[in-house]
Amino acid sequence: MKKLLVLAAVGIAGVLAYAAFRHVPSPKEEILSSAKLRPLNILYLTSESFNLRHLGCYGYPKPTSPNIDRLAAEGVRFTQMVNASAWTNESLVSVFMSLESGIHGVITRSRNVDPRWYTPLEILHDLGYSIPRLQGFQGDQNHSFLGFDDVEYVSEFDWFRRHAGSVPQPFFLFWHYLPTHLPYNAGEPYESMFFREDMIRSPESRARVERVRKDSVIYKNSVTFQPEDRDAIAALYDAEIRRFDDFVGSLMEELKSAGLDKNTLVIIGCDHGEEIMEHGHVGHSSTTGAGHMFEELVHVPLILWAPEMLPKGKVIDAQMRTIDIIPTIFELLGVPAPAYFRGASMLGDIRAAAPAVDRMAFAQTSRYGFGEPDPFNVPDYIYCARTPEWKFITYVSKNEPTREELYHLTADPFERENVLEKFQKEANELRVRLTERLIEYGTIKPVPLDVAVAETPWEKILDFFGLFGSDYDFSKVPRPVWTNPTDGMAWSFDKTGGLIRLEWKGLPDCPYVIGYELGQGDYHLTGEVKVEGNVKDFGSFSKDYWTTYLVVRNPFTLRVSPDMRPRQWSEPVTFRFEP
Repeated sequence: MKKLLVLAAVGIAGVLAYAAFRHVPSPKEEILSSAKLRPLNILYLTSESFNLRHLGCYGYPKPTSPNIDRLAAEGVRFTQMVNASAWTNESLVSVFMSLESGIHGVITRSRNVDPRWYTPLEILHDLGYSIPRLQGFQGDQNHSFLGFDDVEYVSEFDWFRRHAGSVPQPFFLFWHYLPTHLPYNAGEPYESMFFREDMIRSPESRARVERVRKDSVIYKNSVTFQPEDRDAIAALYDAEIRRFDDFVGSLMEELKSAGLDKNTLVIIGCDHGEEIMEHGHVGHSSTTGAGHMFEELVHVPLILWAPEMLPKGKVIDAQMRTIDIIPTIFELLGVPAPAYFRGASMLGDIRAAAPAVDRMAFAQTSRYGFGEPDPFNVPDYIYCARTPEWKFITYVSKNEPTREELYHLTADPFERENVLEKFQKEANELRVRLTERLIEYGTIKPVPLDVAVAETPWEKILDFFGLFGSDYDFSKVPRPVWTNPTDGMAWSFDKTGGLIRLEWKGLPDCPYVIGYELGQGDYHLTGEVKVEGNVKDFGSFSKDYWTTYLVVRNPFTLRVSPDMRPRQWSEPVTFRFEP
């Protein structure tokens, strides 16, 4: 018996020694060690609310996009690219994660990806990429844990000029261009290129068109646009597209003057499309409160430009998905794709002589997108399954019966006739595919590729028994007290330079959550933003953004708590933004 006990003790000691001193590579190490990096720079430009039908390279007859058209002629253009959602952050997080939103969970504001994911941007950062967070991508909750460097709140031109002669390479520079979002007020010289006063047909029409010129939110139940409004609204929108096109042209000149055009992949895309009266209204889910999945929102432009590496003037007519973008970048860079990617690289299709094969596409949105009345209780969803020929849409609600639509896209590209009853076989096939997909989403959980790795022998022993790693200890965290802003404070652009700093008495390493309530009427929002430490910067915002999107949301009321349950909220603080 004693001999057995001795042998057992020796065996346990051997197991513990093996656990303590062996090196087991983490999934993160496996990805990084197998990368054969070609350090190509990435310049990824997205335009807010970008309607494909208003671009010259997609057949629009007006001169809205000469610079973009030139890049399309020199690069690769996709004619059947399908977006993941109908509002900004749900779409962009899907792009940057190569995951559908049913998996990553960013379906409205106050949501973020699970920090356990080892994200594509984190992978690139660990491979030496500079990934600055610029002005164009706001630092709200939806963008947390994606992997952007949280250090440089500057404009795209300032970033290049700040690093003139020594631009950090390689870089992944993402810029989201906001002015194409409502309101459409491009100013001169852009408006006179497209808009004429005689496009206003009546005083009543002028009042409706003025909503488009001044409001960033136009809920569908607040105005009934008429056919006579369309020409004027389209002209104002075209002016914004031309304004973005000039921005693209200027940024390309900046890239060339820095000598970076030979080693940079330029991507022209968007967060989602925009309804310009195709179905009677203007905007998208977050601005209309009437989300849908029609083509003007989910059929989007995509152009890849890298003359030294990609074929010139290539047109991909097969259906692809925006979740395929990051896998394509990874293959071009020589970085292995994580197993969790739901998209697939398009590089083989780009370089092949044979036509590409269509990929099944799925998309979803809620009714209000970012502007959901209660971000923690979303009652309505719209889902779609799309092929180049057919689109199946289902509206699911906690309060209303489910309804369905089917559109024959090749015969009816503007989706005027619901042919669900005429083509029940096609509808059922897509219904089954969509249902299977939605069920599958619920079975996929975050893959902790970047978990804490035990390093010391003692940590490895604890890890062997599942005892390594613990949650934050909130027991000694004091209740927060605001130091900036103070109650009743008013912030002006001239004094802040567009940079907003929130600060409270707390611990610099503690996870906190900021609760907010802002705006009135259609501009009212509530929600939460998670942060690390007791300081949070927002911005810097441009003067246009300040006056267009912040002032209209007055007043702002904030509370802050350690990120624990139950919350230990600070006293609220209320402030305003001055025009």
